[in-house]
Amino acid sequence: WDNFAAFSTYAMYAINRHSSHHTDPTCPYYQLPTTREEDVPQSTSWFYLALLAYIPWLYHKYMIPKLLEWDEKYATPDEAFEACKLNANSRIPRLREAAKHGPCAQLN
Repeated sequence: WDNFAAFSTYAMYAINRHSSHHTDPTCPYYQLPTTREEDVPQSTSWFYLALLAYIPWLYHKYMIPKLLEWDEKYATPDEAFEACKLNANSRIPRLREAAKHGPCAQLN
């Protein structure tokens, strides 16, 4: 996910270049572009998410819908299949349930 909040950019050392790293993992960090791509899912501030991770139930409440959205809208068929397998074996009930229904059910 991308996020271009100014505070996150400075506090998290320009983590908004993260999605570009996945596009070209061999590119040196300082040369990664910070473009705003429309087809890349956007997230809230990276700094906010780092703080939110200290409260697991709240982090899961926010992130599980984002993960399921990724599985449905952005994952390649191979990624979706792997996500379904991981969801089915998860300790998180909502992810296990997602593996039984929707796009995951079609892959099983």
